Amino acid sequence: VLQPSRPSLADVTDIDNVLDCQALKFTRAPSHELGAGSTGVVYRGTYQDKNVAIKCIRSATNSLTNKDNFRRELMLISRLRNPHIVDFVGAAWDDADDTSNGVDSGPPSLLLVTELMAGGTLRSALSSLPGKPLTCLEVRSFLNVATQIARGLVYLHAEGLAHRDIKSANILLSH
Repeated sequence: VLQPSRPSLADVTDIDNVLDCQALKFTRAPSHELGAGSTGVVYRGTYQDKNVAIKCIRSATNSLTNKDNFRRELMLISRLRNPHIVDFVGAAWDDADDTSNGVDSGPPSLLLVTELMAGGTLRSALSSLPGKPLTCLEVRSFLNVATQIARGLVYLHAEGLAHRDIKSANILLSH
């Protein structure tokens, strides 16, 4: 059985960003899941004794379009460096998808590893406030969060990028 080919990560990102999958430690279990979306699932894990977030992106097909999308996303996130944007640690192909028994388990997963934002999402933080969240939030705190978000967006726009999915569930907090 033919295995889906994997685009070389070194072709699309600095070689320092290509991680050894064996050095990533995480468990695919609901208790380790940080979130899920249309492109994959994000788990809590560790890399070189640091807490990280590991996004498992499942390739739907082995098409050139998907390979190009992987390359574009990897090139994009690997070049972003700003205190208001989650730090990219690196990427790896998921060795758990390899088949040693000759049975095709489907297209491989790409693992995108970023710093772990311990504060969770803005949505979670707001929903934990008593009463109506926006009326319970101090003006100073509200302005601080809004300013941080705006600075991140200004950086992305200066890089020629648009986020396209700004919402409280996609805003991550450091603490």
